[in-house]
Amino acid sequence: CCLGRGGDEHPLAWRHSAQAGDDRQRRKGLSAVRFLQDRAALFFIGRAGHHDPRPDHGQRHFRSGQGPLCGTRIWLIVLAVGALGTFALFNRHARETSQLMVIITPSLDNPFFGQEAAGAEAKARALGYQTLKFSHGDDAFKQSELIDTAIARNASAIILDNAGAQSSVAAVQKARNVGIPVFLIDREIAARGIATAQIVSNNYQGAMLGAQAFAQAMGENGSYVELVGKESDTNAAIRSKGFHEVLDQYPGLRMTARQSANWSQSEAFTKVQSILQAHPEIKGVIAGNDT
Repeated sequence: CCLGRGGDEHPLAWRHSAQAGDDRQRRKGLSAVRFLQDRAALFFIGRAGHHDPRPDHGQRHFRSGQGPLCGTRIWLIVLAVGALGTFALFNRHARETSQLMVIITPSLDNPFFGQEAAGAEAKARALGYQTLKFSHGDDAFKQSELIDTAIARNASAIILDNAGAQSSVAAVQKARNVGIPVFLIDREIAARGIATAQIVSNNYQGAMLGAQAFAQAMGENGSYVELVGKESDTNAAIRSKGFHEVLDQYPGLRMTARQSANWSQSEAFTKVQSILQAHPEIKGVIAGNDT
C-alpha cells in the first residue's frame, strides 16, 4: 500500500482566521485572498464531502485527504498561486514589488516536487508574473539563502515547500518582516500566523486509511516491512504514526523491518530488494515513501 500526496476522496478540513490591517487597500487585498480560498474550500467540499472549519491566527490552512499523486494537491497549488497573485496586486502600494514569484521546493528532480513546482510556475505565468524556481534539497541553511535571494530580487511572493517544520520558521518570518507573503505547500511549519497560508494534506488521516486497507489485504496476519520517507520530514513521521495507530492493534501483524528511502524511488527499490532477500517470509510492504 503506497500513500499518494493528495487526493479527491477523503474529507477536507480547513481552518481560517482574518487579520486585517489598518490600510484600506491591504484589507481589500486580504479580502480577495479570502474569496479565492473560499472558492477553493467550496470546490474541495464538493469533491470530498464535508469540511471542518477551525479558527487560527493570521493564516489559512487547507487539508486534503490522501490519493493520487497529481490530484487534489496540484489543484491546491494552483489556487495558492491565484491567491498570491491577488494578494500581491492589492498590496503593491504598501511596498514597491516586482512582477516576480519565487518558487522553492525540496528537489526539482523528484517526480512530486517537480510537478508541484511546474504547476505553480504555470499558474504564476498565466497570471502575468515572472518566476524563479529553486531547490533547497532539504537543507535549511540553503533555504534561508534562497529566501534572501527572493528578498533581494524584491519578489512579489514566495511559494515554499519548506525544509523542516522547526528550521523553516525563521526564514519565513524573515520574508514576512519585509512584506513578502509566503504560501506554504505540502509541509507545515511549527508556528502560526507567519505564513500567509499553509496548504497541506492530512497525512495522519490518509495513513490510517491506508493502514486499514493494508491490514485487510494482509489478512490481518503476517510479517511486513515499513518504508518511510525522509526521516527529517514532518510528513514522513506523521504517516508512520498513522500507520502504527492502526497496525499495532493487530497482534497477527509483525513489522520485520523499517527503513527510510528518503523520497527516492531508486533507493526504495534497492532497500526493499535487500530486505526481501534477507527475509523471504515477508508478505507485504507499507510505504509512506510515495515517490
